[in-house]
Amino acid sequence: MLRKLTPVLALLVSTGSAFAAVSMGDVDIDGDSFASYAELKNAMPAMDMRAFRDIDANNDNRISSQELLDSKAQSVLAQHQMLGPKERPLAMLDADGDGFMSLADIQQVHPDFTVAGFEQIDTNNDQRLSYQEYYTTEAQTVFAQCGPSSFADIAAIDSNNDKFADFNEVLAAYPKMDKYDFDEMDANGDNRVSSVEWLAPRAQCILDEH
Repeated sequence: MLRKLTPVLALLVSTGSAFAAVSMGDVDIDGDSFASYAELKNAMPAMDMRAFRDIDANNDNRISSQELLDSKAQSVLAQHQMLGPKERPLAMLDADGDGFMSLADIQQVHPDFTVAGFEQIDTNNDQRLSYQEYYTTEAQTVFAQCGPSSFADIAAIDSNNDKFADFNEVLAAYPKMDKYDFDEMDANGDNRVSSVEWLAPRAQCILDEH
């Protein structure tokens, strides 16, 4: 008697695909046994927030091993090319592959990255960034402000000069923006996006889609 196929194996058999199932070890950099949006995007640059939401079944903004191995998640992931370890953005920052990034490493990729920015996110003051430090919210906010950016600065779209961006102002700069995504950026639900909310990693990921 044939054994019952696991959901992932059933998916591969039914599609006839040679796609190798993505495991947590393929994408989890900080070792917390979850995959964040940034970690998935590091491995699969074409990953967008809508695809991430499709596989984040409990909407906790991180993917568990169970969610990752679900057949629906694997189907979504199969649509995105996964880069080899040395091709990923973090591999570019960590040039020698020692698991840490010096200021010099970062400035090779982001020439205008400042000492002050580095010291702000080097939480243990050891003059190097670990992957865990890199993936903190504060670090991602600092990185979002450095180097050439495709994102408009909030001042550029703040037409009434109130230091905030309402939905209509964001829509004028990002015509494909919808209210659902705007509400995701508006963390405190006051119907406007502050500079802090604008520079949050999740907001930057949403803007990246538009």
